[in-house]
Amino acid sequence: NNYSSGETETKIRGLGDIGIVANYILFKSNDTILGNQQYNFSVKGGIEFPTGKFNKNFRTDHLPASVSAGSGSIDLITGARFVLYKGYTNYLADYTFKYNFENASMYRFGMQNSLALIVTHKLQKGKSEFILFGGLIGEHASFDKFHDIDQHATSGENLFLDLGFEFVRKKIFAGISSDIPLYSDFGGEISSKPRYSLSFGYLFN
Repeated sequence: NNYSSGETETKIRGLGDIGIVANYILFKSNDTILGNQQYNFSVKGGIEFPTGKFNKNFRTDHLPASVSAGSGSIDLITGARFVLYKGYTNYLADYTFKYNFENASMYRFGMQNSLALIVTHKLQKGKSEFILFGGLIGEHASFDKFHDIDQHATSGENLFLDLGFEFVRKKIFAGISSDIPLYSDFGGEISSKPRYSLSFGYLFN
């Protein structure tokens, strides 16, 4: 994480919080009336562990708590997802809610809501698949609280353009994505910058 104030720039490096999330399909289309169109609806739930370090001295360091590598608390994740499959192109709507608990320093990050509307397209060559995707991600966060007092400029909204691709071979996948800010409002004092992420995984189904 980077934080700039005037001519001073602070960089925080380190492992972030690690989360485990499971998806369960509630229902899916099984008929052939839709031809090559299918859909499913799933719910998800998980836990995020405080593997990243929370900066307990953020006030004396004159830094926002959000610059910390981790939240310092065990947090809950829930949400739902709808996917429409149409040939090699998929349309996805994904909602995620994160419930943050108060950490040992009496700091509690705001509740986080996220809605993603994504279109993906699959290119297949032999046993390998390349999946291109793009769409919009909207986020809203409520106020952080320190000793149960709202923290200034911690509540707001973001809108990102999401672009990336994934590579899948058999049951192993890897991907890279970038979120480019289109709109951000946190009281006019904080602006969002592009975010990049790498993902690796194994498919058990």
